[in-house]
Amino acid sequence: MDARLIRTYMITTEDSTDETKEIVNSIIQRIRDGQSTLVTLVQHLGEYLTSEDASTRTKATSLLTTILTGCPSGQVNRAAMNVLVNFYCERLADTASVPELLRGLAFLQQLDTFSNDNAVSVSLAVFKINVQDYPQAIRHYVYQIFDGILKIHMKALKQIESEFVSGFIKTMDGEKDPRNLLLAFSLVKLIIGEFDISQHVERAFHIKELFEVTFCYFPITFKPPPDDPYGITADDLKTALRECLTSTPLFGKHIMPLLLEKLTSTSGNAKRDAIGVIAQGSPVYGTESLTPYIEDLWEGLKVEIFHATDDAIEYKALEALKSVVSTFSASIIDQSNPLEKFLSPVVFECTEFLKEPDLKMAKPSGRILKYCAMASDPAFAMIIESTVPRFLKQFTLCDLSTQKKGIAEALVEYIEASKALYGSVDQPGELNEQDIKNPLKEFKEDYLRIFRTSFLSSNEYNEFRLVGLKGLRELVLLENFLEDNEIGVIIQELNQTILNDPDEDMMSEALKSLANISHYKAQLLLTYSIPVFLSQLPTDYEDAESTVLGTTKKSYINALKALSQLAVEPLLFGAFALEAMKNLDVYIAASSTEDVEYPLALLRAMYDTLIAKAKLHHTDIQGYVDGIIIHLLTRCVEPTLNKENIKAIAIFGELRIIEQISRIIGIIIRTLDVSTQTEFIEKMFEVFIQGNISLLPFGEGTKINKDIVFAPISVNSDVPQQNLALLFTVAVGSIRQQVTLPLPNISDFLSTVVDISISTQNDIHRRSLTKLAASILNKLREDNELEKFIESKILGELLRSSESDQNERNRCVAFSLFLWFTKALVIRAHTAGFTCTGHVIRQFSDNVLYKQRFFNHCLPQLVEGFKSSADEVKHHYLIALSQLLINVPKEVTLGFLSQITPLLIHSLSLPDSSLRTSTLDTFYIIAIDAPDIIVEHVSTLIKLFLSLTSKSEHNTMSVRISALKCLSILPDTIKFDVLFPYKTQVIRVLAEALDDQKRVVRKEAVDCRSKWFLCALLPGYIHPDEFFQGPEVLAGDVFNLEVFIPWEFDPRLPSRSIVPPALTVGFPFLILKGFTTILGIEITSRMLFLTIRITFLFLSFILDFVLYKSMSLLKYSQRNAALTLVILASAYTTLIFHTHSFSNTIESLILSLCFYYVIEGNQLWDARSNNNDVAPKNDTTVTGRLKSLAASNLFSYLSRKSFFKLGCLFMLGVFTRITFILYILPVGVMILWSSITSDKGMLDAFTYRIKPIIVGMVMTAAFCLLVDNIYFGVIVFKRDKKLINLGRILWDLIVKLEIRMDWNIEMKGSPIIAPLNNILYNMDPNNLAKHGLHPRYLHIVNLLILFGPLALLDIINLFKTIKNWQIESWNKYNIVLVASGLSGFGFLSIIPHQEARFLLPMLIILVLCSANSFQSLTKKFWVSWILFNIAMIMVYGVVHQAGVIPMMAKLQNQSMKFHSCHLRNGGDHTICQLDNKFISPVYEHPSEIYETNIIFYKTYMPPRHLLGYPAAWRDSNIQVNVHDLLGSSPEDFDNTLAKHVVVDVTVANTMLPNQVLFRRVATDSSNSSVSFYKRTLVVTPSTVPLPGTVKFKLIDQHWPHVDFDQLDKAFDHGIALNLYLLVG
Repeated sequence: MDARLIRTYMITTEDSTDETKEIVNSIIQRIRDGQSTLVTLVQHLGEYLTSEDASTRTKATSLLTTILTGCPSGQVNRAAMNVLVNFYCERLADTASVPELLRGLAFLQQLDTFSNDNAVSVSLAVFKINVQDYPQAIRHYVYQIFDGILKIHMKALKQIESEFVSGFIKTMDGEKDPRNLLLAFSLVKLIIGEFDISQHVERAFHIKELFEVTFCYFPITFKPPPDDPYGITADDLKTALRECLTSTPLFGKHIMPLLLEKLTSTSGNAKRDAIGVIAQGSPVYGTESLTPYIEDLWEGLKVEIFHATDDAIEYKALEALKSVVSTFSASIIDQSNPLEKFLSPVVFECTEFLKEPDLKMAKPSGRILKYCAMASDPAFAMIIESTVPRFLKQFTLCDLSTQKKGIAEALVEYIEASKALYGSVDQPGELNEQDIKNPLKEFKEDYLRIFRTSFLSSNEYNEFRLVGLKGLRELVLLENFLEDNEIGVIIQELNQTILNDPDEDMMSEALKSLANISHYKAQLLLTYSIPVFLSQLPTDYEDAESTVLGTTKKSYINALKALSQLAVEPLLFGAFALEAMKNLDVYIAASSTEDVEYPLALLRAMYDTLIAKAKLHHTDIQGYVDGIIIHLLTRCVEPTLNKENIKAIAIFGELRIIEQISRIIGIIIRTLDVSTQTEFIEKMFEVFIQGNISLLPFGEGTKINKDIVFAPISVNSDVPQQNLALLFTVAVGSIRQQVTLPLPNISDFLSTVVDISISTQNDIHRRSLTKLAASILNKLREDNELEKFIESKILGELLRSSESDQNERNRCVAFSLFLWFTKALVIRAHTAGFTCTGHVIRQFSDNVLYKQRFFNHCLPQLVEGFKSSADEVKHHYLIALSQLLINVPKEVTLGFLSQITPLLIHSLSLPDSSLRTSTLDTFYIIAIDAPDIIVEHVSTLIKLFLSLTSKSEHNTMSVRISALKCLSILPDTIKFDVLFPYKTQVIRVLAEALDDQKRVVRKEAVDCRSKWFLCALLPGYIHPDEFFQGPEVLAGDVFNLEVFIPWEFDPRLPSRSIVPPALTVGFPFLILKGFTTILGIEITSRMLFLTIRITFLFLSFILDFVLYKSMSLLKYSQRNAALTLVILASAYTTLIFHTHSFSNTIESLILSLCFYYVIEGNQLWDARSNNNDVAPKNDTTVTGRLKSLAASNLFSYLSRKSFFKLGCLFMLGVFTRITFILYILPVGVMILWSSITSDKGMLDAFTYRIKPIIVGMVMTAAFCLLVDNIYFGVIVFKRDKKLINLGRILWDLIVKLEIRMDWNIEMKGSPIIAPLNNILYNMDPNNLAKHGLHPRYLHIVNLLILFGPLALLDIINLFKTIKNWQIESWNKYNIVLVASGLSGFGFLSIIPHQEARFLLPMLIILVLCSANSFQSLTKKFWVSWILFNIAMIMVYGVVHQAGVIPMMAKLQNQSMKFHSCHLRNGGDHTICQLDNKFISPVYEHPSEIYETNIIFYKTYMPPRHLLGYPAAWRDSNIQVNVHDLLGSSPEDFDNTLAKHVVVDVTVANTMLPNQVLFRRVATDSSNSSVSFYKRTLVVTPSTVPLPGTVKFKLIDQHWPHVDFDQLDKAFDHGIALNLYLLVG
């Protein structure tokens, strides 16, 4: 039977037909039934398995494997297993059958009968095949086989250890598939861990081979494909590889030099992975492997900390440093101490930097010392002993608070290291269980002195005091560090700060610190704090009215705030709660007025404390039912039963008091268990429903009028009693559903409550009963009683009343009840809830849209009344209209704006100031929500707004401010091309508002003018280098902003000098910083941008100066000079490129100055040759003046001065751009040649020309080299062994007029010569390829792009001159200009990397070369010249990447100018208000952390400094991260988006334009009180297709913005840069 089935199978042409499947199933069934065996099957297949036809053998093998995998494992006994394994192993020589054979072996090795001998046989057989020749799926079988046999048959494989290791290495070598690599890496780790591979070090190369076959994959650069079904990520592979590489110490000596090499890589990915391996592998590799690389490890890691490009790398590097120190701490080799050898340079460099704590290296140095100290007890002791005495002495001798603050911060870092190592009260340390003394204890008194001095220095700035506060708090929290009496002193000082410090921030931080301490030192706070704050509570009204000295704040405010945050722990809450209740009674009894402010504040404090306790799940709350709830209920009920107690009625009858008490009742009841809630609610029903007030503990002597019945639910009760129904409602609403209400018939009770709700005239009573009914309905059990109530009352009586009752009030009340019942039914998922929802929706048009109906009713009458009324009453209609617009939802008004805008415009011309203000506020809203309406009337509105900014009788301060706000919002909402014609007028008129007498008006005018100035300065973004070759770096240094450091300024190998950008950008930034510091205003994105553009705008006038002076010296006619200046001034390269902060711009300016000084110097020098021909004194010609100078012997001085300046400029140009040499080379040749051929001889030429040039060059080069080496940290200045910066020396010299010579200079590393580094970098073709390689002819195109008709004119003139042999007519300056142009153009064309801006210095060359021909130019040239420049101005000045810069300003507002955050959507989201003011970040113990992730895609690099994010904020609760995807693929874009937070689209749609939305994502497990809120913003052009995996909400846009790479899509998608919020 088997033989027939097999023959049938073998003759079929397809393997997966129904027939073949049936055959396979039949054979398997026969084997299952015992009618056949696997051995028999092999025998029947024998002729096919040994067939000469490869396809037959393959098919037979496939059949055998398929049947084998389908049979029960019990069918394969040991004998059958041996037969099958031997057969499969022997057949592996058959290449065609290998895939099926491996599949079979992979199955067999899983069976219990697979023996150790089988494992050895299979391994040796598999090693004989070349695994890498087969597809991925087949190779995967091999790894599965090895995985199984290694885990189960390890003992047997160890017998062939050498063969197995060699074979596995051969198998794995060349593997590339990530699925296989994940398994292979785990097998390598298993082999290393189980096999004794150390013996292979002596014999041959196995360990090295195993290392090489693994390390070749480092670093992982895998990017998963889109929709990868396997879900393998790069992190999975990196983790698996890292586990491999760190699994044995034998890899140490092989891997360490390679890891250190990776640390010097420019690839961030390689650095991160190398640091990760060092961090994880150092303890494994051991001291012996790390010791040879002690210096290299420190050098490599410190760069990633001192010059970290992102926080993640810095953190990884610090962890790696800690791991290395921990490893060195573990042992001593050859009597040497590697720990001391490693830490010595670390401690030295860090302490040197910390000698000037205000330097940017100080904070990283403190973190380095902290992480090193955290590594081990020996390291901690060594660092503490080496540094703390120095810091203490430095603190004592230091005069500047900023430096003291830095020292104190470093000392705090040690406390945090101590907490991690030795433990604290809130977290155990690594050495917590060991009896090891904390080395910090020796300095306890000094620490206390420094931190107390810092904290108590009330005349110092807050940051310094906050560091002292933090230090004291951390000392208190150290385990067994301070004695109780020492802690008590600190607590008392915190008490006084909370109560008396006038600074709110300081008071708040002190309170947070004390609250933190209270969780661990409750007994001490009970002794030292709680009584102090309780004593501040007033006992009567007069006492409550006292204020804090020097303020208007009530004195009890701080005490209550402190109690609400401190009295959270059960021990402390007990003291607070009971005393608070007593104090409330005493206050009410003693006060002579009915003021409720203090009782309300006390109850709020109690509520806040209960909320904090509930979040921490404190169970002691349950014990305060009588002490708080019943006590407060009694105090509320008592006045309603005694009408004589007017004061008590006024206080406890106040709605705010009742509401606050209800909140307290609710939170306590919700913490009770079911039985306690049942007991309590029964008592509440007796009191509130049955009126049994005997259950309330009225005090002795309390007067109760027995004739008054307590019935707060009744419609006949008086208002004070009815208002108390709210307390009953909250109590019922807070119980669990399992609690049974003490009612015989709940349906009847609900009907009664509904009837009373409709009948009562007390709105508070009605709302309370409505909520009560809904709460009971929500908790009602499913039964006939519920269904009956729904049908008869809700869908019957209430629905009819809400739809058809003739009484408007009854209809509204019924509809309100219906809504609450609908909500209750929906929450409990009852089907009737959705039926009710349908009825609610159908009533929207009648009940909900009343504002729209009111607006629709009033608007036509107001418009008609305005048109028909007399002039003297028109303004009444306009006032009514403006108020109507402000108070009606904007969605209602948008459709009518075009109709009412003319009326609003007319309003602005009327003298009523209140009307003007309200109308301006309306226009402000219109500008945000409907800017198209503003565009229609922009000319009229701008004139009106401007007229309202000047001071007059009717232009009050509020009018002027509102007008300025309207003008200020226009650049943010109206397109650039619409506003551009009015920019000059606006800027001019706003000058008057800048001098307004009111400070708030001046401030608004400054903001407004800066926005319009930004509008005036074209926002085009030509190339990232305009920001990243100067402003980006200098902004980080001057303003301490978080910036991106480009490769040119990498301190390890800088290839660009800091001097040129410092001179052109750094000084203006310093001036700006000085002004903002004096005025006390924050640095904004617009300020930074305007500073750069205005600076270079003024610098561009150097070109005009050079051209004018040069043409005067060369005796051009005035008309010719004027035309030449017109050409220069109208060139778009002057207007656009030369107002942008390119290094090419500086190069162009320096080159133009060189030409001028060459002409001036030569003419002065030539005058000396003719000094015998003295001109008459009345000769005013240029020649005459020069001869007069020669006659007066001034020519020699002036000549040397000009050539000295020329030498300075020569070298400054070289340090600006190395390409400057190519342009200036002909000038140098001309000077040398004219000197050699001079009639006066070489000595004279050397004296008056060559020597001044050389002196100028040497001095400038020395200055640039000195500054560069100081800036990049090669040269350091020290005084008394303390590191000082150059700024301090200049301060002593210039400001203090002191020349101190007690400082010395030290060198660290090799000297830096930036131009040389630049040349070496650009000589490497691989480096040029990173920036793009271009054809050699591209500069011809670039020349025409930059200069258009001017370039063609020069080319034509040059060819005409050459063709007509008129070169001899040129003077030497024409020749030099032409040679300079040809030299620069020619040599730059040889270099394969070519950008248009490289030819920018040719502007002055081309203009001067064609100066003689401008008078004869035709009209065609002038028309083409004008059109060309207008077109290019529009391209590069107006549209090219023009949205990036304005978008940075908008992102600064979005990221750092929000406040007043409120939870939405059940606490999952928070919405914050935007403002023009920067927020104040919280650095220590923030309760909420807000993180904004900004993703830029398909834009130029965003200049980080224009975002204005302070580097110091990185440790605060305001986090902003920029992710620049540049031109990444859509897949990378999609993957990046998938990793970031999305906010709920429903909540996002409710967000207003002046709001921002965050989503709560996680809570830090170490601090449950901290909430993390995140959001993701995406900046991308409108031409970019957005992925469909997530949703985007457009929240802002800048038009125009053109990306020429996607210009073809602009017609369909527009030319705008969009700002999206990621939603989902």
